[in-house]
Amino acid sequence: MAVYNADHNDIIRANGLDAYFFVRFLRMMVRVFLPIWVLSWIVLLPTTSVNINPINNTGLDQFIFGNVSTSQQERYAAHIILVYLFTGVLYHFFMT
Repeated sequence: MAVYNADHNDIIRANGLDAYFFVRFLRMMVRVFLPIWVLSWIVLLPTTSVNINPINNTGLDQFIFGNVSTSQQERYAAHIILVYLFTGVLYHFFMT
């Protein structure tokens, strides 16, 4: 949080332009990928972990893409919808 809230002029004055552009890059990555990460976890973790065998899948293995059975392939729609949504968001973010 200290790096995210730091003043641009202080960074330039203390460390130079290389550090300024690196901090600027890190801030941009947080603004872009933090909402994508949160939304994808909210939607995809429950989608992939419903009706699985808890004996074979423990820990993080219960949240993998392969848990969607062949009889429930409509759950793959959540993955493709989020891919299109995130692609559109990134396109809008970087092209405007």
